[in-house]
Amino acid sequence: MATLKETQFQNFLKERKLTKDEIIHSIHCVKEFENYIEKTKQSFETAGLKTLKKYIAFLIEEEKNSMIRLMAIARYCHVVKKDEYYIYLASVLGARNVLPDIGERTALITGKAIQNKVFKDFELPPLGSSPENYPLKTQMIIARAQNV
Repeated sequence: MATLKETQFQNFLKERKLTKDEIIHSIHCVKEFENYIEKTKQSFETAGLKTLKKYIAFLIEEEKNSMIRLMAIARYCHVVKKDEYYIYLASVLGARNVLPDIGERTALITGKAIQNKVFKDFELPPLGSSPENYPLKTQMIIARAQNV
């Protein structure tokens, strides 16, 4: 990561009141991502969305797909105006809460027993999964709810 970009990123994170350790970890996560891109013989500036998706799949496979890591990359993409990446990551991270919110709303409206039936053995897609994975899970929940 170029020094100027690292300084910009640090300043951005400081403005968001991240701790020194969180800032260090965020920079480390972005550097790992940039190293991954370099291994594909691309640069951060030229790599397309396919490269980001492959990296996230790699993180999922390696069980390194933490919210902290994905947020660090998203924040960096925002700072350096890598909008294609930022928008994709925002959609990935935003989709993460939809199904749990449906579960909470189900419990509120119908009670905990119905929620347990509808969401029995339900698993969210891994963190970082494409937003395209969520409609299938949502359909499954709706079908279960209709049969309760």
